[in-house]
Amino acid sequence: MYAIALIFAHEMGHIISAKILNVPINEISFGAMSIDIPKSSIYYQKNFKQKMIIILSGFIFNLLIFVILLGVYVISKNKFIILIALQSFVIGAINILPIESLDGGEAVNLVLQRFLSYEKSKKISDMLSWIFLTFIIFFGIFLVMKSWYNVSVILLALYLIFEKYFVNFI
Repeated sequence: MYAIALIFAHEMGHIISAKILNVPINEISFGAMSIDIPKSSIYYQKNFKQKMIIILSGFIFNLLIFVILLGVYVISKNKFIILIALQSFVIGAINILPIESLDGGEAVNLVLQRFLSYEKSKKISDMLSWIFLTFIIFFGIFLVMKSWYNVSVILLALYLIFEKYFVNFI
């Protein structure tokens, strides 16, 4: 339940920064494990810095929640608070990975498009996505070999692969 609230806070970061930069939010789609905010035509008219602010604001919100809850933990010593703080940090950190279906992949693609054509930036972004997804899968296999209970990292990688390649076909 707390993870859902932290994911919602992450998306609110994107929504708030879009509203501040006068980018309308016309639609919000809720998936099984994600929230999607399709970009309006006004988003594509914004400059590089404005787009980057919108892309990174979800991570910044998760980081801000982490810092606030870390401060609350220091005062209260409540271990439950530190678990929620770490969960917020992990959600933000995962979203900033350079995988195309995540915010980090979108940021990398935006940076690459400043210097390369769309086609070349797409190829490089796709290659980076696969490198990171492969690393996540091997890390997940390593964790499973250590303990059969650690399948969550492999499930995360499989979900990201499914979202990247199959969601648009359904």
